[in-house]
Order: sequence, then C-alpha cells, then structure tokens
Amino acid sequence: MTRRVRIMISLLLAILLAGSTGCGAGGTMNTGNGSDKTGAQIDRQESILHDEALADQVRRLADTMGFSGSVLVAGPDGIRYAEGFGTADGEGTAANTALTTYAFGSLSKQFTAAAVLKLAEEKKLSLSDPVRTFFPAWPEDRVVTVSQLLHMESGLERDFWNIAYREYGYTLMSQADEFQLSPHEFDELFSLITTDIAKEFHFRPGSEYQYSNINYWLLAEIVGRVSGMSYQDYIRTEFFEPLGLTTAGIDYPDDIAPGHYGGERTEENADLYEGCGSISGNVYDLYAWALALHGAPGAGTDAAAAASSTATSETGPRVLGPAAYRVMTATSAGNYACGLVIDGSVIWHNGQLNGYNSYMSYNTADGTILIVLSNSRTYEFRGKQADFPAEELARLLASKL
Repeated sequence: MTRRVRIMISLLLAILLAGSTGCGAGGTMNTGNGSDKTGAQIDRQESILHDEALADQVRRLADTMGFSGSVLVAGPDGIRYAEGFGTADGEGTAANTALTTYAFGSLSKQFTAAAVLKLAEEKKLSLSDPVRTFFPAWPEDRVVTVSQLLHMESGLERDFWNIAYREYGYTLMSQADEFQLSPHEFDELFSLITTDIAKEFHFRPGSEYQYSNINYWLLAEIVGRVSGMSYQDYIRTEFFEPLGLTTAGIDYPDDIAPGHYGGERTEENADLYEGCGSISGNVYDLYAWALALHGAPGAGTDAAAAASSTATSETGPRVLGPAAYRVMTATSAGNYACGLVIDGSVIWHNGQLNGYNSYMSYNTADGTILIVLSNSRTYEFRGKQADFPAEELARLLASKL
C-alpha cells in the first residue's frame, strides 16, 4: 500500500467516524445526521485512529487549559490524532468535535497568497506589478508592488481601525470598536488607505517588515479583479472544490462555532478582513489543504526539496507548481514568506480574531502537521485569563512531538 493510499484512507476514515458522532452536556448532541452516540463512545471510536500516547498528552494539556476547540496531528503516514474539546456554542449544549468548523483568522492569508501566486503562474499578473495597475485611484507617487504586499513590506498601516481612529477623529477606543463591527463599503476603506499613504508611509516600501492585514485585504481585491470573479468565488472554485474542502467557508457562515472572548460571544466583520482573516473550516479541511500546498513530503526533506516536486505529488494534487511554491516559501525581510512564517524546518502561521484563535504548522524535517483551532480567544489558567489558547496549546504540543 502506497503512502498516498494510507493517508487518503486515514483521512476518509477519520471524517466518516467523526461525522457519525457528537455529544452534548447531559445527553446527546444533534448533529443533523440522527446520531445518538454519547461522548464516551465518540472518544473511543475516534481513538481507533489515534496514537494513544499522543492522545493522552493532548487531553491532559487541553483539560489543564480548559481548552475549547479541535486538534489534529498528522505525520508522513497520515493522521495520528484528531479530537474536539469544550463546547461549540459556549453554553454546554453542543460539543466541539474534530468536525466542528471555526474561523481561521490569519491562516486565511496563505489561501490568498496561493491565489495570487496561481494567477502569477498563469501569467495573469506579475509580482512586480505596482498596486496602481489594479487600482487606478492609487496615488501615482506612492509605489507599492504585489510582492511587497505579500511579504509585509508595503509600509501600509496594520488595520483599518488604526487609520479610522486618526482620520475620523476618534477619542475613545469604544469608537474604534464600533467601527470594527460596522458594515463598510470598498470605496470607504480604499479611501482610508489612500488618504493615509498620501501623508506618509510607515517606512519606505521594500525596506522593512511590518505585519499588515490591509496588505492581504488589497490582495484579495486584486485576485477578484484579475480573475474576473469575486475573491470568494475564486477561492471556492480553485481551491475548495478541487481539494474537497467541503466544510470550508468564507465570510463567517452561520454554521461555524460562535467565537468567544472571556466567556462572552463575539462578532466578526468580513468587510475588514476579506483575504486576511475571512476563511473558515475544520481541522480536516486544513489537513487536506496542507497536503495539497506543501505536498507533505515527509521526513528528511525541506521546503526547497518539496518545491522541486511535480504539480501532483504522492499525496495528491498540488496547489501550486514548483516555481510558485518556491516563491511562496521564500522569505524576504525577516522570516515572513507569503502568508507563511518560516522558522528553520517549520512552516507555520497563527490566526487571531475577536473570538477565535488558530495555529497550523508543517515541519519539513519529519513531516509533522499540527493544527489547533479554537472558538475562544482567551482561556482560564490558574484563575487568570490568558490570551491565545490555540497558540499556547500548539506550543506545548510541539515540544512533545
């Protein structure tokens, strides 16, 4: 049996088993498929696919943190472990499972980067194109390229609310919070950007690194203008459908687990985070994405070796061809590539929204894929509230893998 077949069987079995179960506090969870299995039965069924020693470690850490979310760990031979913790609604009536869907936050950026690089592969744009190529109203003397947007070297502000706070004369953070949750049209947000850079860049484009959600918001709009379809339709047509990401979504659909901060439900605003934080799905969606993006070549390889593989690999279709993948995983200033962070053999990114936290990594040295998604931005530890539970759990797990 080939490695590709082993991985696909593991993924299909995991989805079938997880999809047939669900639990809730004090009884059963209505999953829409007539399941009446209890939480204990679910755990035992899921553990058929699990590395039991690893499962014990994850459960112990998750219990200590009061973690709410889902975890998946995979290696060169397939999924070692996948399970959910806590509740999908924050009220104890619907349990998180491995199939629960969450907003990804900035994990979305790698989808946007891949879309841009795919269009570049097809010669529909160039990474050296000035932004003004796609936005005629962009100030002519403020030159920023597509590559600088991808690598966070544009000199643009980090978030729209930062600009709004200055341009709209806000004096209270509550006003910025209201801006964050209010609907906004493209023209208003684009005008905020051009008004800001007409005064000055934060630094000369291409000279420094500064993380910016606005960079990827602009890239999403470029994808739409170049492809001739909306950004949402492009991502669905070019990535979700071919890769079988059947539960992945865009713009925070109603079926994702509600986000929380400090135990309170939160809201998200896709108008401000299109392309930089608007994609959602479950751990299996991200696992399939990681296989298709990186090829998950396994132990003893690196990103350069992965990039030299063909457009279809042992694990199935690839998102990008070799040359485009090399660009996507090549750093410029610092260790930021294109929607990805490169730390030695580990390719990773995190995601943070009002009520969600996420982390995904691929270790090129041993083929380990680690995915942690949470429907809470905070967690309680030793009686105190702490931030970013998915990232903390991932950090603790990474040291044990």
